[in-house]
Amino acid sequence: MSPRPPRTLLPLVALSAGMLVVGLVLGAGRDSDDTSILNTASKLLLTIGLLALVASCIAEVVRRRRARPGRTDVHQIP
Repeated sequence: MSPRPPRTLLPLVALSAGMLVVGLVLGAGRDSDDTSILNTASKLLLTIGLLALVASCIAEVVRRRRARPGRTDVHQIP
């Protein structure tokens, strides 16, 4: 049986960055006091996109860090 290829979170990073950009585009030129549906959608997309981008980037960094081969300078407990 062949080993599974490493899983990547880069599509999630790209999707969350896309949500962030769409939120920026929808909110461009709008006042913060604007209560329209588009402004509300922009705020939601900005919030969700930013949180997802930060979380997915951290998860990707942790995944890559764990996938590295063992380091020789780290002492392992027997």
